[in-house]
Amino acid sequence: MKIFLLIIFVFVGLSRSDNHTYNYFKGTILINNGVKECYYQQISDTTYESLDIYYLNHGKDVNNIIYSLYINETKQIDIIKNVHAFNTSYNLEKNGIGHYKICFEVLDSWRPYEPILLTINLVKKKVYNKNLINQKFQNILPNAEEIFEKISESMHAIEMEQEKYSQHEDWSRYNAEQTFELVNYFNIAILIVMIITYSIHIYVIKALFDNNSIPAKVMRKLY
Repeated sequence: MKIFLLIIFVFVGLSRSDNHTYNYFKGTILINNGVKECYYQQISDTTYESLDIYYLNHGKDVNNIIYSLYINETKQIDIIKNVHAFNTSYNLEKNGIGHYKICFEVLDSWRPYEPILLTINLVKKKVYNKNLINQKFQNILPNAEEIFEKISESMHAIEMEQEKYSQHEDWSRYNAEQTFELVNYFNIAILIVMIITYSIHIYVIKALFDNNSIPAKVMRKLY
């Protein structure tokens, strides 16, 4: 009986997991060259106020990314072309709730894929008592609500910049490690060529003192 109940709970959990709304995502995605790839975010809760999207193309030397946002598959909300970094907020009260589709397309790249840092954040509506805030801070800060809004926006902007520099640091470290490995491979190849060259030189010099050696016979025929 316990096993039967456990199986039921597992199936119920799996069936509900597809409809779960993840209010935050941050990660690096790899978009294949010449391919349009889309990611979906279902929003059915009216308590969410905005959908914040931030992306950063690591390969900033090649501005070849097309970003587009759709709702319910057909209605296009936004499209951005050839932008290295993009940060915006979409008003859900204006655009409505539904299935949001976030798409990236790589037109042309010297790499087989483009790494893109993607951050998705669902922001809920702020519920607070304005009268209580005004009564509490009216003597100290007459415009407390406006100041709090500016502080919140500034902190969000700082967080985005920190993420941007953090990703730049990680990507620069990765490129440095790849370059270091490539330099080591070339150094090993050069060392092998030098050893072979020196070995041939030593063999030829020693062989020239032997009249019956092949290098000596060849040199006598040439000269």
